[in-house]
Amino acid sequence: MSVNYISRQLTEEEFFKLVFEKGKSLSSEMKARSGVNNLEYFTQDKYKKSRFEVIKDLKEDLDKTQNADLVIRFFQQFIDWMGQDHSEIRFYTHQNHINGRPILKKIPAVIYSYVGIIKRYLKLCHGIKIDNDDYKEWLTIPVDDSDDEEPEPFLKEELREIIDNIPNARRKTMFMVIKDTRLRIIEAMRVKKSFFDLTTNPASLRIPRNIQKNKRTSKTRTAFLCRETVPGLKRLLKKLDDDDLVFTDNSFDLSARANEIRQWRHSVSKLGFTEKKASGHLKKNIHSIGSFTITALKEATKDPDYAHGYAGHTRYLSQYLRLTKERQIELFRQAEPYLSIYDNTILVDESQELREIKEKLEKYKILDDILDNLSQPKLEELLQNLSKN
Repeated sequence: MSVNYISRQLTEEEFFKLVFEKGKSLSSEMKARSGVNNLEYFTQDKYKKSRFEVIKDLKEDLDKTQNADLVIRFFQQFIDWMGQDHSEIRFYTHQNHINGRPILKKIPAVIYSYVGIIKRYLKLCHGIKIDNDDYKEWLTIPVDDSDDEEPEPFLKEELREIIDNIPNARRKTMFMVIKDTRLRIIEAMRVKKSFFDLTTNPASLRIPRNIQKNKRTSKTRTAFLCRETVPGLKRLLKKLDDDDLVFTDNSFDLSARANEIRQWRHSVSKLGFTEKKASGHLKKNIHSIGSFTITALKEATKDPDYAHGYAGHTRYLSQYLRLTKERQIELFRQAEPYLSIYDNTILVDESQELREIKEKLEKYKILDDILDNLSQPKLEELLQNLSKN
């Protein structure tokens, strides 16, 4: 029985819809569209043919020879092409973009992502499947070693100077929240009003799994807010509905993130934070806020595992989530003076403060009992001796 009424392959739009549904975000779909667009730029530049023409030729060769060598070579050439600047090729992000933008070389993480997208695209839309062993063994993707250089954490004074010089109240509040919670910038672009709870003590932020950078390995966690952050956040949230994005109006989070990174670089460069690492990245970059947070948590609690768990690092997250809510709050209260950039007062633990008050009251009670038992002449004698001293 023929089942040719069911297509074995997806159309491009069906593919993009599937990517959106799998990733649960518009950014996943936009990344897939960008990957396919780059494939088109590549085939036009390298072979002077459209992607459809090249893919058709690859499919015919694969069906004829049952040998994936040509497809592998095609992928490697695509990888090498993405690792180079193509300033002569211009692309346009919107209709009013007069001069367009040049295609610049991609960082290794983006190349890796695009290769994965095109691999699935060829399989689902064009019936070209690459054996995973061939894919892993024969494709050479550049390695990004920039992560080997840990972002240099800010000093309190440096972070305060930068935030003080950010004129936009919304952006200022965003960086205060990032400082307290160790949100990544892409995650901050996805935060909605309903994620905050300002009725708790301390105020808290629920960070759902589906907004986190590593959605597959992460888990929903709760982070807390310093008291110095809450007033500005209250003013910001007052104008929003529960489902509104808090720190951006742009629902395309990758574009929103790119804009925030540009604004950040502009702000810190104006203040003289221009020193760069060997990789060419600024030493005090936007990720340095996260380093500040983790460093502060370590210093306050002397517990690196807690610091990394609070920050959402996969290896330590389960350990953090196993803590009772009371213990999570207790540790955050311990860390709050170290996280706060405007109030350096080391807060006394409330239970300790209560104990001290009780001890003082007990001493006063004992003193009262002694005085009550003294006869009037002896009491007068005691007061006279005290006045002489």
